[in-house]
Amino acid sequence: MQVSGTSEGLLSVEPPRVRVELRAKGRVISRAVSASYGFEESTGDVTLRQDEADARKIAPNTITLHVIEGQSRRPLGCIYSMRRLEWNCPD
Repeated sequence: MQVSGTSEGLLSVEPPRVRVELRAKGRVISRAVSASYGFEESTGDVTLRQDEADARKIAPNTITLHVIEGQSRRPLGCIYSMRRLEWNCPD
């Protein structure tokens, strides 16, 4: 799947680190296996970056998902989920 974004404000965006996954019946059934850039193999997370031509945009990034469960021929009723990962470190 391809991930990109644009800020609605006038200022540049701070590119997030994200995790992309497919879910079926509330369970995660996929894992990221690669990305055009910013892929962290140990976690499957992807760090996005600003578009070089426009600081208000996130550069497009193609993320490949491997379905690890539910590989039947019938439709699974999956939903796509992308979460911004934020870490709050104590002072």
